[in-house]
Amino acid sequence: MGFKKISSQKNEEDFLNSARGETSETKIVNKKTKRNKSFLLYFTEDELEKVRNEAARIGMGINQYIRFKVFNNIV
Repeated sequence: MGFKKISSQKNEEDFLNSARGETSETKIVNKKTKRNKSFLLYFTEDELEKVRNEAARIGMGINQYIRFKVFNNIV
């Protein structure tokens, strides 16, 4: 018996070849729905904590929650 000869170059090439083409496809974004404008907003510590808690309570991120409250406010 003896030791098995392992070619590290072959293994590296196999690894690289198997990984090629596995990048995820980028989403095609409609220019009307792409968010490219920002708006700076200041909160007190208490206000920010309320926003964070309410967003977390309903399973939303802070940005998503603020958009939801602004655009879905039924009067």
